[in-house]
Amino acid sequence: MTILFTRFPLESLFGGAEVQTLSLMKSLIARGHDVSFVGSCPVLSVEGAKIGVDTSTVHIGKPPVTKWDALSFLWRKRAMKKALEQMLENYTDTPDVLCMLSLSEKILLTPFALKKGIKVLWIEHDSVGRWLQGNPWLSTIRKISSSVTTVCVSELSAEMYRTMGYENVHCIPNGVESPSFTASVSDTTDITIGCIARLSPEKGVHVLTDAVQHLSNVTLIINGRGTQKIEESQKVHVINRVHDIDDIYKKIDVLVLPSIENDPFGLVVAEAMLRNIPTICTTACGISKYIQSGENGLVVKAGSAVSLRDAIEILQDPESRNRIATSGKVLAETHFTVERMVDQYEQLFSV
Repeated sequence: MTILFTRFPLESLFGGAEVQTLSLMKSLIARGHDVSFVGSCPVLSVEGAKIGVDTSTVHIGKPPVTKWDALSFLWRKRAMKKALEQMLENYTDTPDVLCMLSLSEKILLTPFALKKGIKVLWIEHDSVGRWLQGNPWLSTIRKISSSVTTVCVSELSAEMYRTMGYENVHCIPNGVESPSFTASVSDTTDITIGCIARLSPEKGVHVLTDAVQHLSNVTLIINGRGTQKIEESQKVHVINRVHDIDDIYKKIDVLVLPSIENDPFGLVVAEAMLRNIPTICTTACGISKYIQSGENGLVVKAGSAVSLRDAIEILQDPESRNRIATSGKVLAETHFTVERMVDQYEQLFSV
């Protein structure tokens, strides 16, 4: 199949959405598909080219995801629509499948692509917030959604999109590549906790730092960058950059994702599980819907430092860590592999 990915984001970060899109594109190429990317996302353009994706950069303007951009979209959309349609017309071989990752092309290019007989998938990696729930273009999006397939990365996100009126919503959990190592569970009550997250309030890192302040024999390593300032101490260490994410995983006994607002999936939880590292996440994380708390992970109330502290204390017990790590690895191997993810996308492509 010939598959075209598009993304025209407000900003380009090397986050979970980009990691998953690159992983999907790489795996589709490995299975013999012809994969291309067009958009204004530098990360996908540059990194995609490195894995054999035919990439093209096109700038059409900002998507309607802020108050001003949604308003100005009213008079900007004609030129944007023309540029998108011209981009698609320029393809010698019309794509069989068009995977859209951002709002502009979902609104403006979808009707044109459908008329050309292209199967359209809307892939939803972004968290659901007021930018979408209160968007003045939401009624238009709802109408178009009946003619496409919307893919969410967790059942939690899928439920939110269905509630907003989207039709034909499917859930395909994110997939993680096989890790290069498997962690051994230590037999001590002295533990190092890891948190891999963007440093911004919605990720709840500040709640986690509050939770560990009065815990004995606990050290916290935070890996991430962002606008939020996290105060370091003897207990709390911030590492902004690492060459290899396994450099963090090899240092920790427990992975915590303390998100306090909608986190569509929670990729680092799946990564840790596959490495045999026990995990704690909150009810705001999409991956929490797959976890049986107390068996293959711990799920706590979002925004509660007390709940986080209680969960960490449970995992100071080596037997609990070992049991949850073992069961979590089985869960991840069953549901969160790249192979399973790509299988499910190929099934949707063929429907």
